Amino acid sequence: MRNLKRWLLVLLMLSATVYAGRAGLVVQFSNSSVFKKCVDFQGGDSAFEFIKNSGLVVATYKYETLGIALCGIGSVGCDAGNCFCKPDYWGFYYLDGNNWNYSDAGIGDYSMKDGDVIGFRWGSYGNTPEMHSFNELCGNVAERTPVLITAPDSVPVNSTILVKMTSEDGKPLVYESVVVEFSGGRKELVTNESGEATFSADREGIYSYSSPNHLPSQLGITSIVMPEAPAEEAPTSVGMALANPLQTALPILAGGIAILAFLYILMTVRK
Repeated sequence: MRNLKRWLLVLLMLSATVYAGRAGLVVQFSNSSVFKKCVDFQGGDSAFEFIKNSGLVVATYKYETLGIALCGIGSVGCDAGNCFCKPDYWGFYYLDGNNWNYSDAGIGDYSMKDGDVIGFRWGSYGNTPEMHSFNELCGNVAERTPVLITAPDSVPVNSTILVKMTSEDGKPLVYESVVVEFSGGRKELVTNESGEATFSADREGIYSYSSPNHLPSQLGITSIVMPEAPAEEAPTSVGMALANPLQTALPILAGGIAILAFLYILMTVRK
């Protein structure tokens, strides 16, 4: 049962996490305060998940019919309990060419795509963030080549995991960064001259791999599990315990019965 649950979890992750991308984020708090960052994300992530992964502290509220509303970013905005406490609000935009477009979809419904730039501006409708292109924020997407990141499918806790990164034609990528992410933490590795890196997996969970400088064309996932307990020998049943003495006693009992029968016949003949 435990193995079944583990592999179901892996399949769910594979179905939701099939491609990693990178997008630009622009958050304008005021006329002079602007936050800019290039953020990696997993396939299927929404703008809500994307901004949370940026490291910014956000306050949100989920409405049953309207979806997720962005109430505050950092110290600017409103609390989740009173999301629209002021006339100003956080406007959500996406970059289309050289223009900011106001998003019709909420942050929970907007699906991130590799090469996106999304922006948030505190103010009234029509106040757009500063203009920053994807190339400015993240570098030229053409420079990010697809790579293969491979690792074992499943290993016990406290194993040493070998991760290998190669180009699509199989050449090892040396001295490249590999990010290992798992529930509760992450590890940053650097490949050696063979394109390999190792780390110790000291807790259960699903470990995934990516490279900040490349686009993975194959997703690497390792399931770290507790070692299977050795099977205990079944105790000898009462029936089995009694079987051996009975098997020993039966010949003796049969011999005694035969002797008694012989003596009875002998006494009868004498009479």
